[in-house]
Amino acid sequence: MKKLWTALLSAILCCSLAFGAVSVCAETGGDTNVIPVLTTEITQADWDSAEKYEMTAVSEGTSGATGTVSFLATGTRLYFLMQVQDATKFDSDRPDYTITIGGKTASARGKFWDSPSGAPWMADRNTDFGQPIKMSSVYTDGVYNLEVGFDIGKELFVTGAHIQVDISAADAQTAENEWADNYTSYPHAIRFADTLYLGEYSEKDPVAPNPDPDPEPDPDPEPTPGPDNEDLQIVVTDLVSQPKEADWENATAYEMLPNNGNLSGATGTVKVFTAAKNIYFRMEVNDPTTCFNKDGIYVYLGTEDCYLETRGNYDLWLNHIHNDLGSPSLLAMSTTAEDKTGYGEGKYTFDYGFYIPDAYEPGATIRLCVKHRDSRSSSEAWADNDYKHTIYFDQILTFGEAADTTIRPQEPTEGFTASVKDISYNKASAVWNEFEGAETYKFYVYAVNAAGAEEPYTHLSVEGPVYAGSASYAEEFLGLSATTEYAIQIVAYDNDDNVIGYSQLAKFKTISREEALNPGGDKDDTDKDDPNKDDTEKGCGSYLFGGSVAIAVLSIGGAVFMLAIKRRKE
Repeated sequence: MKKLWTALLSAILCCSLAFGAVSVCAETGGDTNVIPVLTTEITQADWDSAEKYEMTAVSEGTSGATGTVSFLATGTRLYFLMQVQDATKFDSDRPDYTITIGGKTASARGKFWDSPSGAPWMADRNTDFGQPIKMSSVYTDGVYNLEVGFDIGKELFVTGAHIQVDISAADAQTAENEWADNYTSYPHAIRFADTLYLGEYSEKDPVAPNPDPDPEPDPDPEPTPGPDNEDLQIVVTDLVSQPKEADWENATAYEMLPNNGNLSGATGTVKVFTAAKNIYFRMEVNDPTTCFNKDGIYVYLGTEDCYLETRGNYDLWLNHIHNDLGSPSLLAMSTTAEDKTGYGEGKYTFDYGFYIPDAYEPGATIRLCVKHRDSRSSSEAWADNDYKHTIYFDQILTFGEAADTTIRPQEPTEGFTASVKDISYNKASAVWNEFEGAETYKFYVYAVNAAGAEEPYTHLSVEGPVYAGSASYAEEFLGLSATTEYAIQIVAYDNDDNVIGYSQLAKFKTISREEALNPGGDKDDTDKDDPNKDDTEKGCGSYLFGGSVAIAVLSIGGAVFMLAIKRRKE
């Protein structure tokens, strides 16, 4: 009997062990590549206990950063957490992800941490799930923690859904290793790529798109070379100040050339000016398939020793490859497209400018290369290279003669008069009436030069602005010299700061300091011997110059000194 019990216990124990072993194997196999679906919001404890998939080196024989990726889901949201151990932490370290569910994809790459913005920077390739609902990156104790989340929607948040993931991290390792749009350019990169399952394993993908039995062929023919880029011998016009819309409208427009001769798409032009040792250009592109964050921009500007090379998109995102020029003095973008991402017709206007004192000199040259990379459908995502259809302008420019920056009185506008009163030895008051349409006024003060001088007037200062709102104005201005002849001209501006009128010149002469201190004079006043002496020489009035005067462009830059005389609108 004892032997029988012993045998029975042994059999029960063996069966128990066997059942346990089978249960463990079945549980492990069922959880393989399965993303847990939680019923609550995700906590740090959830991430701590989540499966950590190891990222492996992309190339054999390289070493550096190591890392893992974890995945969690809740509601209709999918999250991943990439943790990369990287002791060096350089600005060019590059994360990259591509997640595909049911034929829809979210894909981006960028930087774990962008030092200028103080936040992670990611450039989208595909945004079929919309923008991420979470994007955070923290570097602590030598580890990057990048957490990204998407709301994939009820249609795709289906138990057993197949999720293709491809997540990588490129390790810069040195400060000289600049950011690049592929991990193969880095000395070391790690990657995790596999198919995962939402909630539970499913052999058949419940959200797989219906296969297209007859996929459309590529409509583009085999590309042929574009037209030759001939040297246009461009001499750049120098302006007194930064170009205004009127300057751009009247500028020479140089056609941008297609890189391929038999593909159609966007067309464009480039216009260029210099002013005050700045170079400015405007690219205008008519694009029948506008998508401002997928259409690409490329710019090269400079010489061999000092240049800018950058690329980006029309969302005013530019990532520099090399920059010796510093911050731009002009950067603006607009589009007429009603839907900036809808691939409809629109016109881009892109303005860019830099202060280049070391490169600018009349007769010197500089290279300008500008490209519009044309995304003609959603299948053409932003890329760091020329697209199938790319148009470009690439020329060596010669700086023209420097602009004449002399500020002179302008041709007066009919009916716009001005005068001067309350003249003393060091100050006076400018007087004028309201000019129709004016929002602000400034008045330019000139010294009157001696007869026969090359220039009849020397510009001294700009006074203002004075805000419109009165029928008449009397504004005092200071800093004058005694017994000196001056002239002023009032300038009226509209709401867009465009000049709409110039007054006649008002000429006057300041009195002496002695006369200002003794306005009544004395009995021995020598002026009594000259009864015909012009009283205006004593500062008792002013007179107008209504005839033609030399015409030149006014400027408020350079050496012009401005006083802040303001009258606000009530």
